[in-house]
Amino acid sequence: MMRPRMSNKVPDNKRLRPRELFFILLGLVTAASLAVLWLRLVPELMQHKQLGLDDLRPLG
Repeated sequence: MMRPRMSNKVPDNKRLRPRELFFILLGLVTAASLAVLWLRLVPELMQHKQLGLDDLRPLG
């Protein structure tokens, strides 16, 4: 019966450093906050200015 192989260690040149992980996290947080801004704030502003989706169609 064969013994299950242990997973190989990740080589050091493929491993992410803490600084790189920080910038990945920063990018994810920025993207998430921009999505919240777009999906929450923009519809409220459009409603406040009495605009609808049909008013944006000529722009596209």
